[in-house]
Amino acid sequence: MGFSMYTHFKLILEQDYMASKSCKKALLLIVMFRLLHFCRENRILFILSVPLWVLYKVYAEIMMHVELSPRTRVGKGLLLPHPFAIVINSNAIIGDHCIIRNCTTIGNKGIADNAGCPIFGNRVEIGSNCVVIGKISIGDNVVIGAGSVVVKSLESNHTYAGNPVRLIR
Repeated sequence: MGFSMYTHFKLILEQDYMASKSCKKALLLIVMFRLLHFCRENRILFILSVPLWVLYKVYAEIMMHVELSPRTRVGKGLLLPHPFAIVINSNAIIGDHCIIRNCTTIGNKGIADNAGCPIFGNRVEIGSNCVVIGKISIGDNVVIGAGSVVVKSLESNHTYAGNPVRLIR
């Protein structure tokens, strides 16, 4: 473990703390997610982190009903204001400073892992009860309104809502 790897990990945790410090449930979930993501990089740490994996599974999936695999690539400053009933496919990519609200599903359209998952830019805000599926990209500075169903790529710097999703402004 190099110094730069530790420094990078510390920076990400600081950004996550600043984003989630008002919601202790989300902060605990995100810190455990980050620790497990970090431990995946080193075989010895991976083995030593087995108790944390179990604790994470119990807390995240059983208590909070959040499916967020430590394999998922998530940028710094993640905010889950109401961390309940969130499903994020492990192949999805989420940018920096994104907000994901409760009852949201992010995943692929098919059963196969290679069906394609969304790629989110930075500063994307997803409202409650949204479904974002398929091999699509969501640009930077995008707001997706509550209850939206997104199955096509969205351009940066816009607000979208509806089922199917459409440009609001």
